[in-house]
Amino acid sequence: MLKCNIVTDLLPSYIDDVLSEETVREVELHLQNCTDCNTVYMKMNAPIDIPITLKTKGEIDYLKKIKRNTIKKIFIACTSLIIVFAVLTYIFYIGSPINSKDLIYEIYIDDKDWCIDFELKNGNELLVRISDIYGEADSDGIKSIVGFTLTPYEVAPSFIIDGHGNTYNYGVSLNTFENNEDFTIILRLNDREVVVTKENYLQMITED
Repeated sequence: MLKCNIVTDLLPSYIDDVLSEETVREVELHLQNCTDCNTVYMKMNAPIDIPITLKTKGEIDYLKKIKRNTIKKIFIACTSLIIVFAVLTYIFYIGSPINSKDLIYEIYIDDKDWCIDFELKNGNELLVRISDIYGEADSDGIKSIVGFTLTPYEVAPSFIIDGHGNTYNYGVSLNTFENNEDFTIILRLNDREVVVTKENYLQMITED
């Protein structure tokens, strides 16, 4: 059986698991029967608590500050990118409603179609959005389409996004007005609305 002084010398290697299997068995047998060596082993194998000095605490606080500042910078950068993307999307894709002074529109009859041509005069590009107008619901709760709203928008010209041009043409069959009492087209500008109904769809050609 190994002596205490030998086991004490072997304990660091035993803890690091670099001893041969035979020596490991000898050391473990000794530790089972020797309280003093076992106490030494427990102390050597216990985790080391490093006291936090003022210098260490200062370093930790500094690292925490750097982490907070980094997170703050990342947040600001991401927020800025979102704002820039939103602004560019609005300018180049969504656009803003057009004032009547910047838009020329002409209403005319082309064969059997009622037509309206738009031309934007301020150098921007024209985007006309069309939305449905619904009538009253029938007995089944279904609402039929009784017209359309035309809303012209202006977007900035861009070499990245395909342009819409500065003109647009819209038309419906004359029968659409003549056969539908409630059929309505609304031209919605930023500063005015033009409402076309069965009663005035022909009259507006001479007026405008």
